[in-house]
Amino acid sequence: WQFGATDDAPSINNTLTNSACPTFDVTYLLDGAVTVDVIKTLDEYGIVAITSHGDTFYNGILSWWQDRWGWNWFSQVVFLTGQTANTANRLANEVDLRQGRLAITTHPTGNGYYAILPSFISYYSGSGYPDSLVYVGSCRSTFNNSLADAFTGAGAQSFLGYSEYVNSAFAGTTGVNFFGRLVNDPTIDNVG
Repeated sequence: WQFGATDDAPSINNTLTNSACPTFDVTYLLDGAVTVDVIKTLDEYGIVAITSHGDTFYNGILSWWQDRWGWNWFSQVVFLTGQTANTANRLANEVDLRQGRLAITTHPTGNGYYAILPSFISYYSGSGYPDSLVYVGSCRSTFNNSLADAFTGAGAQSFLGYSEYVNSAFAGTTGVNFFGRLVNDPTIDNVG
């Protein structure tokens, strides 16, 4: 899915959609269509490509908050959904917020968006990922192993991302090149 106008998602979508061998059944969602509920269904896909904003939260969280909410973790990699947090949908997400599976963060636009934490991925992995490849094209998506471990612990075979802050031009070029080679390079053993 894509969050923002300059992401690599359109080109990744084109690469996967136009592939003849192997062929892909592509679900392509943009911005506000990518809700918390949509993220709960990611375990249904063999390739998950997320281009969004991300960061690392909760480094140095006060022990009072850990005790109050039962959170026993520290630095967590997060990525944003396209869903604006508001009064109408907050009640539906209250349990995940209290359990530390979701957070609300403010984007430079001034809107608050839901941020997905690794425990959300682990909790909603259902029957597990079908040996999936997961690409999270966001800042710091591999800063530590928290997000990668959540996906691979739920059955994903591969997790790719960025260890530090990246600009959208770099992430866009890198994501497009990776998927282009994955799908079109005859030296890579594709299943198809």
